[in-house]
Amino acid sequence: MAAAGNPLSSATTSTEQPATATGTVTKPLDFSADSVPKRIVLSPDQRSYCLEALTAFKEKRCHSPGKIDSEFSVLQKNRLKASEMKSRCSVALDSTNISKNRYTDVLPFDNSRVVLDPCKDYRPSARGYINASFVSISERVSRFIATQGPLPHTFEDFWEMIIQNRCPVIVMLTRLVDNYKVFNCLDNQSEEPPSHVLHIQYPEWPDHGVPEDTLAVREILNRTHDVPLSLGPIVVHCSAGIGRTGTYCTIHNTIQRILGGDMSALDIVNTVAIFRSQRIGMVQTMDQYLFCYDAIIDELEHLISDDNGEKTP
Repeated sequence: MAAAGNPLSSATTSTEQPATATGTVTKPLDFSADSVPKRIVLSPDQRSYCLEALTAFKEKRCHSPGKIDSEFSVLQKNRLKASEMKSRCSVALDSTNISKNRYTDVLPFDNSRVVLDPCKDYRPSARGYINASFVSISERVSRFIATQGPLPHTFEDFWEMIIQNRCPVIVMLTRLVDNYKVFNCLDNQSEEPPSHVLHIQYPEWPDHGVPEDTLAVREILNRTHDVPLSLGPIVVHCSAGIGRTGTYCTIHNTIQRILGGDMSALDIVNTVAIFRSQRIGMVQTMDQYLFCYDAIIDELEHLISDDNGEKTP
């Protein structure tokens, strides 16, 4: 990972791994600060997929920027109306849960929200509420939980969510208040061993904006490449859990699908539309939408050049 002083930081616990459904204990993942992510060696098919995707993305980004503008315009025209939000976010809008939302217009849909179970809130109307949404496109790639930054009175709910869903990674795309050094996820009421959790923080990504370059975001992607899909979803959050969060999820998901040969991943506008159907407003701004293209192009170039030791023209 990034050395001290770089804008990217991580913390982890080294704890015993829980047994799988078959009763075997999974091999601990090496998430230590000194560990080096495995180099991705492309198969001939993967190299072909990456070249095809890179050509398509560069053609659009460099020669048809108007198409990208049009894509985002379509997404914005299809934004959820206030009346629709009221009907689709009934649990979030319950008077019991209103104070748990950082923003009144960023709420999880009833059909994709994360439900805490057992609910620590003694009020039945809370219904295990947390402002967090399951976000995914395919079972063959990483699943995500997109969520807001925890509030002082919801941070216990946040960790309950991590424990309950066996989340192996937390990607934090905002500045923090408390400088955590070690993360030890243990439910005091459970007899199961603590979970091994990697916490990555990238505080230099400005709200509603984009980083100066794509390197740190791609480093996060590479850092999480070896996380088995059999583990729980990757938690991604910023402040509201839609702008920077949606942008990272789009980049991560697109690269994974291309490597798996799913060339429908070239349709980024459809990817964002699907994510928006699961959590409102994913990828908030035009700059963030363009950044998706830039980061994906840079990562594909890196994968191809790293594969043959040459710079892709």
